[in-house]
Amino acid sequence: MYIKNQNFLIFGISKSGYSVANYILSNGGNCYLYEEVNNEQSKKNIEELIEKKAIKLELEFIKKNIDIFDMLILSPGVPINHPL
Repeated sequence: MYIKNQNFLIFGISKSGYSVANYILSNGGNCYLYEEVNNEQSKKNIEELIEKKAIKLELEFIKKNIDIFDMLILSPGVPINHPL
């Protein structure tokens, strides 16, 4: 998969979402983050990723602009039938 300059929306920023975001950022991809669970670990992960140039988005923005993303990456805890 070609990562550089691609736009990735990562839904769920716990262990796997955090890891894949780091991989994408280190390979020149653009990471956009969305998280519904606001526990301490996900907040910390999001803060660290923002420092590395990831961008956190709100659900309404994503719904209105879904076509700007090249790929959606779902963390394992996100149900496949989620409205997004």
